[in-house]
Amino acid sequence: MVKLLKKQAEVVSLEAIGEHQIRELIEARVREADMQIEPQAVNALLQRTGSDLSLIMSELPNSR
Repeated sequence: MVKLLKKQAEVVSLEAIGEHQIRELIEARVREADMQIEPQAVNALLQRTGSDLSLIMSELPNSR
């Protein structure tokens, strides 16, 4: 199995997402839901979640 993976798989390097990008994602998700968020609320969300993107996204409203 490992030999097959080494032969056929492609390694992809990913960089960690920065706080600025997380802020942009938060603001975009909120806009998509036709809502607004204050900068202080974004700061609080980042602090309380430890900037954990998956946790943040689960707490934000969906645009569906």
